[in-house]
Amino acid sequence: MFGQAIIPASVGRIPTAPYTANFVLVGGGGAGSGAGGGAGGYKTSYGTSGGNTGALTAFTFTMDQTVTVTIGNGGAWGGNGQGFDSSVSGNIYGFNSSITSIGGGRGGASGTPPIGYSGGSGGGGGFYDNGQGQGPGGSGTSGQGMSGGYGERLANGGGGGASANGANCVPNSGGAGGAGMGSSITGTTTYYAGGGGGVSWDANRAAGGIGGGGQGSINVTSGATGGTANTGGGGGGSWALGASGGSGVLILRMPTASYSGVHTGTTSVSTDGTFTILKFLTSGTYLG
Repeated sequence: MFGQAIIPASVGRIPTAPYTANFVLVGGGGAGSGAGGGAGGYKTSYGTSGGNTGALTAFTFTMDQTVTVTIGNGGAWGGNGQGFDSSVSGNIYGFNSSITSIGGGRGGASGTPPIGYSGGSGGGGGFYDNGQGQGPGGSGTSGQGMSGGYGERLANGGGGGASANGANCVPNSGGAGGAGMGSSITGTTTYYAGGGGGVSWDANRAAGGIGGGGQGSINVTSGATGGTANTGGGGGGSWALGASGGSGVLILRMPTASYSGVHTGTTSVSTDGTFTILKFLTSGTYLG
């Protein structure tokens, strides 16, 4: 007995010319250590990109051409803590190409040297065990995010966000995470890529940056919060167990008349007027 043929969902579609899809692409956030983790890199064609730079060129999808979407996980405390890159590749500009948002940098810890790690946005800096000097924050990547704040004297800096540097520590207080970037690509303004807050020895709980950044620890041993999933937020810092960064995301905004409806991975679909909003929460594919 022969099996029934599977007809691709795209069969029967009215052929369309190449069409434009605006996007937001965010890398996975870095983990907190003592200092807050940096946010994942933020790139968009629909507003301001990370580091307060201009909008990028929107994608141009061609009918029946598949593009591959990779959504970066947040960095985990206990590993190297770096966030993972998010990317889109395939026929995205009328020819094979790719675009990547870099994962956020891990927050620094006390020690020598107590540096924050670089990434899409940089992780906050820790402090020197001997009390001498400031532990620098990691650098953000041009066009994607900002730098982490410094740590000093038993306090740690905040992780950088898409639109603002992580705050430097002040005496006995950890630095707050840098603010992320707001986008109305879904029809409602939502913030992404906020940096994680640092922690100090007196258990000051520095706030995470708007856009999913985690808070610093509530006490000396525990209580840091992770970056929010699918925002690319950095994890909060702690003396004992730093928190993980939030996973990244891809959001596409395209004319409903052109949307194929053919995609894999975990997604959510909504509409805003005559546009369809396709959000990738995990890695997958989209058929143009």
